Amino acid sequence: MSRQQDIHEIFSTLDTAFLACLSHHVADLPKGIRNWLIDNKHQMTPNTYQFFCTLSLKQRSFINNLRAWLTQLKKRHVAVSNVFGKSFDEWAHYAGQRLEEQGCAYIVGEDDFELPEDLRNQCIKHGAVIFNPLQSYGEGSRYATMDVLIYSNAHMRTIRRTLDATGIDGDIVVVNEDNGVYQLCAINPNQENTNVKLATCTFPMLAEELGIS
Repeated sequence: MSRQQDIHEIFSTLDTAFLACLSHHVADLPKGIRNWLIDNKHQMTPNTYQFFCTLSLKQRSFINNLRAWLTQLKKRHVAVSNVFGKSFDEWAHYAGQRLEEQGCAYIVGEDDFELPEDLRNQCIKHGAVIFNPLQSYGEGSRYATMDVLIYSNAHMRTIRRTLDATGIDGDIVVVNEDNGVYQLCAINPNQENTNVKLATCTFPMLAEELGIS
């Protein structure tokens, strides 16, 4: 989602819509919530209403789009619950475990690191992320870097989505596009706007109704 969106307000609006539907004994909650959001545009800020519109609020696909957004954000919420306030090394380790679950090679290496032979095939199939602890945040620093090796655009999409789900956000820059070498300049997860907001909010009640736990 856009980092300009107010997660607190979005969650609060979803809770209000959910409770309104319950109080009126709406049989089809997902449909009722979509209708409530359409009918109560005046109760939202323009940014929040526009956010719901980006999920195709006026289309039947809205609930599926909302479910997909909440599912991804729930993963990030879990990550924040586990490692918010800890060092970037611990954030990177948490992300590394999730990357490995996706088949990606996650490696902790230092300067002049060479990819071990036994990990090269894994890297070719799924990509690799290399974290150099020496490039981690110093005291008060806002950025750290992680090297990303990919052999297809699908690898990059999986890696970006997994890093997003673990609270690590930043800009990808090309190091050597021909060889599939990129670098992620990661914002300190403890200072990243979405993580800070997720650390201080409760997930909307609607999530459980949509099967998100």
